[in-house]
Amino acid sequence: MSWGTSNRDGGKTSESGHLRAISKLIRGNVLNGLAVSQRGAGANMSVDIAAGDGLIMRADGAYGHPIFNDATENKTVSTADGSNPRRDIVVVYVDYGQARDTGVSNNTNGVIKTAIIAGTPAGSPTDPSDVTIQAAVGAGNPWTKLARVRVPAGQTSISNTLIDDLRTFA
Repeated sequence: MSWGTSNRDGGKTSESGHLRAISKLIRGNVLNGLAVSQRGAGANMSVDIAAGDGLIMRADGAYGHPIFNDATENKTVSTADGSNPRRDIVVVYVDYGQARDTGVSNNTNGVIKTAIIAGTPAGSPTDPSDVTIQAAVGAGNPWTKLARVRVPAGQTSISNTLIDDLRTFA
């Protein structure tokens, strides 16, 4: 057994050591914002993800990664199927494959990413499974759901009425 604490007098603290206590205090993944909505410049086949703050827990539950977005991000929704509706899931995730860069502040070099995971068109569509989402964001990369986008057959634009909020607030 060993004890640990954050940096003191130039000591070294791992990511786990630095974040585990904070992660134990917060339940939920969104502190504020990160809402998904129709494109602010006019509805089309994309959605906006609002600025906000959150915490993405690792799959092993050891600790979470604090995240933030300081501007609206626009993401494209793939073309609707001509015959069947589908459900897509909007996620934010930590890309462990992206090299951390000490030359940029706050790992703003693409460590935190967003994705829209397209579901399978069907007469009665279901959300993409967690296994499907994990495969799409990369094995081992922690993620959290922000919203579901319901894409009707032949749809040409996404409005707020087609977006279901899936955020879990702290």
